[in-house]
Amino acid sequence: HRKLLRHAERLAAVGVDHRAMLRRELVDALPANGTRTNGYGGVSKSYGHFYFDGYGACDLYVYNDTGKYVCLRLSGDDPAYVFLNAQTAAATETLYAEISQWYGGT
Repeated sequence: HRKLLRHAERLAAVGVDHRAMLRRELVDALPANGTRTNGYGGVSKSYGHFYFDGYGACDLYVYNDTGKYVCLRLSGDDPAYVFLNAQTAAATETLYAEISQWYGGT
């Protein structure tokens, strides 16, 4: 069986193949100069397919005003990155710790 990361908030459910994840980091902001290509970009939430200069195709599953985001760099380019978070910065930090443990603590 392949390992999958499953992030289930009211916002969305995200599945990422363990083998596809190259790295992860906790960031304070989303990349600048983004364009929604297919999805929803609202005042409080953004989810779906986006394109960011310097990042390429990205999937977003975020609460916009949280101030913390988990950035997953994937091995492919569709999407190249996944950004996700929880409803609070503290819950996002916990999510990042859980992803790090799932990934093997590296």
